[in-house]
Amino acid sequence: MGYTALIAGASGLVGGHCLQFLLDDDNCTKVISIGRRNLTVQHSKLQQEVVDFERLTDFAQLFEVDQVYCCLGTTIKKAGSKENFRKIDFDYPLNMAEVAEGNAHVFSIITAQGSDSKSPIFYNKVKGQVEDALQALQIEKINIIQPSLLLGSRAESRPGETAAQGLFKVINPLFMGPLKKYKGIPVEQVAKAMFQLANNGPLGYHKYSSDQLWNY
Repeated sequence: MGYTALIAGASGLVGGHCLQFLLDDDNCTKVISIGRRNLTVQHSKLQQEVVDFERLTDFAQLFEVDQVYCCLGTTIKKAGSKENFRKIDFDYPLNMAEVAEGNAHVFSIITAQGSDSKSPIFYNKVKGQVEDALQALQIEKINIIQPSLLLGSRAESRPGETAAQGLFKVINPLFMGPLKKYKGIPVEQVAKAMFQLANNGPLGYHKYSSDQLWNY
C-alpha cells in the first residue's frame, strides 16, 4: 500500500538526498516539499509549497500525510543570532511535529551527535531540547537522527566546515569501536538511514547515533 510524505529542508545537504529517495520509491505516491522558496527539482509526484514557518498552522492541510521529514538546520553564524538559530532548529521543527500530530504516523528529524538539553554548548543544548520536546508528542514513530560531521558539498561556502571535512576524510579510518560515533559521515548515508528507518524501523521514540546510521 502506498504512502505520502512531507519534507522540510529539501534544499539542504541531507534533505536533497532524502527527497530523492522518496521520489525514487514506487511505494511513495506523493511528496510535499515545504520551504521559503521552490526547489529546481521537477517530478510528477512532487508538490511544492511556499510556506511561512511562523504560521505553520495555516498550512495544516499539507501535514495530512503518512510521513514527515524535518531536515531543517542552520548555524548560529548563518542565522545571525542565537535567537534566530533557536527559531530554526527548535521552534520550526517542534511546530511541524505538533501540526503533524494526529495525522502523520512517522516524524523523522536530523539533530546532531552530541545533542544534550543540559549541554553547556548552545548548539548541542538546543538540539537536545527539541529532542526532549518531541518525546511528549503522540506520533507512532519518532526517529531522532544524530549524525556526526556531514561529508558533502554545500551550495554555500562554509570554510571552517570544508577544512574539517578534509581532515575527517584523512583521519576517518582511525575512528573505530567506541569512537565510530565521531566519524564523519556522508550525507547520502544519513539520508538513506533516515529513509530506511522511517519505512522499516520500529515504532516508538528512538534516537540513532552516528555510528548506528552506517548500518542502513
